[in-house]
Amino acid sequence: AVRVLREMDRLATSGFILNDLRRGRLGFAAAWVAARLTTRNRLTRNDAPLSVQRAYTVTELHDLLRRAEVRGAKISRHRWFRMAAVRTGAGT
Repeated sequence: AVRVLREMDRLATSGFILNDLRRGRLGFAAAWVAARLTTRNRLTRNDAPLSVQRAYTVTELHDLLRRAEVRGAKISRHRWFRMAAVRTGAGT
């Protein structure tokens, strides 16, 4: 993940937006319930909560950005258990 963030930062000429799920118990429970209420597809029922389980927390994303030496990125939380890291301007 650090290498990908470093490369995004290097290549982005006017900034980037990274949009992802946030890992957490409530998000996992919501994904589990939503998958069972909205589909009978076994893959989706398994994949939805698994995606939340494999996501990063805001703290972990902050640490990844620091380790990748991405400067000036702002992380914000959004509804439906999502988060975004936004960096404006040219990279390093």
